[in-house]
Amino acid sequence: MEEVGLRHDPAETPQIPGGMMAGIARRDQPARSYNAFRAACRRLMAVHSTPPPRDDRERGTGRRPGPLRVRLWALLALVLGLAWLGVPRLLARDEFLNRKDGSVLMRVPAGTFLMGSQDGDSDALDEEKPAHEVHLDEYWIGRCEVTNEQFARFVAETGHRTTAEMEGLMASWRTVKDRWGPQAPVVCVSWFDARAYCEWAGGRLPTEAEWEKAARGTDGRRYPWGNDRDPSLAWCEQTSGGRPHPVGDLVAGASPYGCLDMAGNAWEWCSDWSAEYPPGPVRNPTGPGDGAYRVYRGGSWGMAAQYARAASRSDNIPGYCDVYLGFRLARSLPQEAGRRLGYGS
Repeated sequence: MEEVGLRHDPAETPQIPGGMMAGIARRDQPARSYNAFRAACRRLMAVHSTPPPRDDRERGTGRRPGPLRVRLWALLALVLGLAWLGVPRLLARDEFLNRKDGSVLMRVPAGTFLMGSQDGDSDALDEEKPAHEVHLDEYWIGRCEVTNEQFARFVAETGHRTTAEMEGLMASWRTVKDRWGPQAPVVCVSWFDARAYCEWAGGRLPTEAEWEKAARGTDGRRYPWGNDRDPSLAWCEQTSGGRPHPVGDLVAGASPYGCLDMAGNAWEWCSDWSAEYPPGPVRNPTGPGDGAYRVYRGGSWGMAAQYARAASRSDNIPGYCDVYLGFRLARSLPQEAGRRLGYGS
């Protein structure tokens, strides 16, 4: 299967330059840049195809360029324009389109990060400690949470009935999707529903360690954007207006790997059973083999900003579902089922 794009930037935690962040700060930026580039090409061609003034021709000092010269100038402009538009986009990070459900997955390179909260963090709870080193192999995780629109396609194709629907609960993903829109994160889904969707999409739920690394990178930051609590960068109790919002709207709150809404909007199921952290370094942890509660992460539109910290943990029985809880897709090796994308695609 043909793949488009290259793997770039081997750095453990890619840093997004300000100019590139401006490129993702607005979804229409690639189109705006392309239109500006086309206009510049037209101006360049006009300059080199316009005949010189009549008096210059009469003095024999000017000449009109031929078609070949115009084409060469246009080719040069095209090469320079592609370098300007394309190279920064491709160097920024790898993105991957999961064909089955349309999720864009972000590459998280292999390496070690510090998981959990330090003793000096006044917001930290006991279940977030001790902070410990975790090594993870490379993996891919959704740039955004799974949406109502995506979940509706899954249900239409499979006939899946959610836990809330089977139990006859008043709130289900169907009852809230029309109120909050197709691009809002799907909520009112249990761990079983989230797992079923991920398997249908050719992926899986992220482990708790994968989720946290994708949210905070390797520099130990407390929030996806840095160390300072800033409710304006997350859909939380202080900013949400009492509802979830379309995924990916708060691009200024992106994590070091370009993942969005990892702070607030909806809590997100992880694959692990809940357990205390180990006292020392671990490699590719997946949690205990069994337990009573499954982990979810990230805070929500109904919780205070302190619960949107990257290390904040919560858990509940796998069949639990409410209007604050959703999920995102992860994969280990996605190359066989999609295509690579350039930056901002």
